[in-house]
Amino acid sequence: MSVCGTTRMFSTARLGVVTEADLTALREHKAEALAILREAERDQIEERAAIMEFDGEMTREEAERRARANTEQSSQKERRSGWRA
Repeated sequence: MSVCGTTRMFSTARLGVVTEADLTALREHKAEALAILREAERDQIEERAAIMEFDGEMTREEAERRARANTEQSSQKERRSGWRA
């Protein structure tokens, strides 16, 4: 696994397989990995909010509030179901 800048992480393992080397790299780059995940979540919230604002004719504030709530609900459902990426 390697970290490319602050936006990407790459693994050479087969899809769905996490190797010891991957785990070691994740431990070594934990802060960077969390930053990448936070950025991805922010992007997802912004995209959902833009769609809600445009298609749902909501104010930006309402769209952002609902997008955050929707993203948090999705995350909670994934944690409860035991889903893992």
